[in-house]
Amino acid sequence: MLKQRRLTTKQKDLVDTIVASGCSVKEASAKAGYSDGESGRVTASKTLRLPHVQEYMQQRVRES
Repeated sequence: MLKQRRLTTKQKDLVDTIVASGCSVKEASAKAGYSDGESGRVTASKTLRLPHVQEYMQQRVRES
């Protein structure tokens, strides 16, 4: 049985921002509190590839 991973506040904020506003990953990463500039965008992009984050994003899209 796989252990369910919990979202961090930043991960949740990142997904919620993207779903609510449709902004770019770079803009959403800044709003969610990731590092400024390219490093924040890269970290956020990697975050969005995590299975538990993708699952949450799919759930949020279905709700909207």
